[in-house]
Amino acid sequence: MLQYKHNFYLFDWISFSTKYHTNPYWLTYELGLDKVKWEEDSGRYKYNKRISFEHINIYYDGKMPDMGILCEMSGQGCRAFETYGTGDYNGLFKELFIHKELVNITRIDIAFDDHEELFNINTLFNDTLKQEFNCKSEEYMCTFGTRGISIQHGRKISKTMVRIYDKAMEQNKQEDGHWIRIELILKDERAKNFVQYYVNNNESLPMIYSGVLNNHLRYVIPSKTDTNKSRWKSKPYWIKFIKEAENIKLFEKPGIEYNEKRLKKYAIDQAGSSMQTYMRLKGIDEVILEIFKIDLEKRNPKYKKLLEQHGIE
Repeated sequence: MLQYKHNFYLFDWISFSTKYHTNPYWLTYELGLDKVKWEEDSGRYKYNKRISFEHINIYYDGKMPDMGILCEMSGQGCRAFETYGTGDYNGLFKELFIHKELVNITRIDIAFDDHEELFNINTLFNDTLKQEFNCKSEEYMCTFGTRGISIQHGRKISKTMVRIYDKAMEQNKQEDGHWIRIELILKDERAKNFVQYYVNNNESLPMIYSGVLNNHLRYVIPSKTDTNKSRWKSKPYWIKFIKEAENIKLFEKPGIEYNEKRLKKYAIDQAGSSMQTYMRLKGIDEVILEIFKIDLEKRNPKYKKLLEQHGIE
C-alpha cells in the first residue's frame, strides 16, 4: 500500500563534484554514512575508482588532474541518504554553497507527487499533443505504453527539463489510487541557482519549485485572436496546481520503503544458496531453531516494521 495520500515534495536526484573533499570517505562522513559498508568498484565519467552504497556512488581518482570527487545520488540513493544518513538536505546544500568555489553542482531533481487528483494524466496528454502549452523548451515528447503515460518538456541535455508521468502505473500500484509525479530537473547553472535560492530563503522549496516551473512551462487556453502563446491565459487545472504547489507545507523524506519483495530478493536471491547449503549440512530443524534464537531486540527496524504491518509481533 502507498504510504502517502497527500501531495508533497521530495528530492529525487542530486549530483555534484567537489574539490573541497579530497578523500571519498570524508564525504561519507559529511553525509552521515561513514558507518555503513561501502563497496569498492571501478569508476566511470573519467574516474578510475568509486565507492557505492544503496545507489549512492562516489567517484574518485580522476584520469585527469584536479577532477576532485563526484557524488551521485539517484532517487533510490536519496531514499538511502534519508534512511541511513543524516537526511539533512538543508545542511548538505549549505555546505556546498559555503564552498561554492570548490563545488560544481551538476544536477538536482525535485519531484511533486500529486495524490489528490490535481491532474488528469489523459487530459495533460491530449493538451500536450494539441500543443496547448507555452514552454521555454521547444521540444516535447509524449509516450504511452505498458508503464502508462509520460510527458517530457525539453531534452536530456537541457538545463531545465520537466517530466510528468503516471507514477502509480509505472510502479504497478494502480490499486492504491491516483499518483502523478511532476519532476523538475535542473542541471549545471540552473541547479546552482536552485541551491543558492534554497539556502538563502530558508528552505522555501514550494516557492522556488512553483516559480521555476511556472516560468518554464504553462498549460494554456488557446486564443482565437492572439497568436502569442505567452499572453494566453493558463488553464484552470494549471492555476490550481501552481497554487497548491506554492502553498503546500509538506516536504517528505520517504526513506526506503522496505517490503516483502525487497525481503525476498535478499533472503532468497542473495542469501538463499548459502542458507540451503547450511540446511543440508545441519538439517532444517536445527537451522530453524538457531534462527529463532536470534535476539529480537537486535532485529533491524525495517524487519520489525514489516512484521508490524502484517500484525505479527
